[in-house]
Amino acid sequence: MNDVYTFFKSGNTLYGTVFYIRNNWVKKISNLGSIGYYLAIDDKINRIKDLEGGIWLMSNGDIHYRFSPNATVHATKNISKINTLFSNFLGCNFELTLKIPKNRTPIEELQKLNNENTWSLYIDQLLLVESEVFNPYQTEEFYQNKADNLFYRNTFIPSYYLNMNVPEPKAIQWNEIDPSQPKGDYYIHNSPKKSITLQYLYHITNYNEKRFYYLLNWIASFFQDLKKKSNVTLILYGNKNSGIDILFDYILSPLFGSNYSFKITNDIIPSIQENSKTTNNKLFYNFHNLKEIDSTKEKALSALFPSRKSFSQLLITIEEPELSYVNKNDTEYTLFHTTTTLNQIHIPDWYNDSANTNLTKSKLINAIENDLENFTKILKLHTSTTIIETFKNDDRNVIHASQEDKLVLFVQAIKQKELDYFKKIKSDENLFETLEKDFEKNLIRQPNLIKYFAKIYPKENINSTRTLMPLLKKIDNKLFDIENIQMGAGGKKYFKLSSF
Repeated sequence: MNDVYTFFKSGNTLYGTVFYIRNNWVKKISNLGSIGYYLAIDDKINRIKDLEGGIWLMSNGDIHYRFSPNATVHATKNISKINTLFSNFLGCNFELTLKIPKNRTPIEELQKLNNENTWSLYIDQLLLVESEVFNPYQTEEFYQNKADNLFYRNTFIPSYYLNMNVPEPKAIQWNEIDPSQPKGDYYIHNSPKKSITLQYLYHITNYNEKRFYYLLNWIASFFQDLKKKSNVTLILYGNKNSGIDILFDYILSPLFGSNYSFKITNDIIPSIQENSKTTNNKLFYNFHNLKEIDSTKEKALSALFPSRKSFSQLLITIEEPELSYVNKNDTEYTLFHTTTTLNQIHIPDWYNDSANTNLTKSKLINAIENDLENFTKILKLHTSTTIIETFKNDDRNVIHASQEDKLVLFVQAIKQKELDYFKKIKSDENLFETLEKDFEKNLIRQPNLIKYFAKIYPKENINSTRTLMPLLKKIDNKLFDIENIQMGAGGKKYFKLSSF
């Protein structure tokens, strides 16, 4: 059956409900030790917070302030400017005082002065912040680091969906909803509706239940707890009509936040090379249809692969089996080949627009966008496991098969001495001229084989003679056998082509 709900059951236990606290800049000091006067987070500070403003001191001496949690944070050392702005904001005389008196005004007198609109705030009443950091593992905007006891401002703000309040489902008997009904079967209150997004995930995993759950866990575990990211890169391979691009653009990006999602295409790579900071502070990267990646571009991409030190997961989507920039020895990855197209997606009877059997890509995207809140409930209720291993028996053989096809063509071109096949080598005149002369003598130099292959297929992860020769021998053991080597001047090794 191609309906995901023939086996999927939504969970009833809530996971990952951690709410992010904004604007918690108020310094938590209750007294001044031996002095004994309460600083108590007094009226003036409470009033700034109640109006959702903020003011704090940075370790470089700048005073940072804003007038709502989502407003721009400004910086200044001009105390007069601060006093003017906050007098206007509070609607009373405000004075930030740098000089701290030896004997502070008792709280009773302070309250009296405040009532008379004389608002003095001492500089040590402001929270001292060491620096701004991006830390999705913290659930507060301002937090104290246990390692150094210093305060930091967290610039990470979770997306609407990450921070969405999902009520935990409750089992209620039917007669509690409708007293006219007999006591009996349970009704699950607050449970998610059936999801077209789940059906889409089932589709791109070729309606394979195990692959579906692998993909769902890869998303849900990270979504429930950003500390539980997977270091396994997920690669989706499908043609341009498969719809694999929808996963990042319309599901992952809005769920984790468009500010923290970064799609990288060939056009984007030069800007990354110029300024690597453009890729900083992200939760999700998507390499989409990258082609002709040379060593300098590969270096720029290598830093974006998941690691223990990074906060992010990586999705790679490809329409052609080209993954030269993926170090297959060092990178943990799972590759799923989506063999179906969107016009073949199964539309279940429960879908509220099931009368429309022609679910176009634009209509599917619209349906997924409308389903995101419901899908968020499913993710937060799903009993997930962090993906730490690659999927056994995935489709990486598709990539290997493509590489083998190229090697077969390479060997055939050598045997038939097809110079036209080697036209990409012409950019190196000496190398191409050497090949021409060798072909005329029915020979080909062994050390040059890797140079030829790398010029023709720069995207393949074959970069040494030691790697290439066993692959060539596998295709034609007779041609590349040690007994078919002819020694030339200076100890040069040639393979003889005359008998092929």
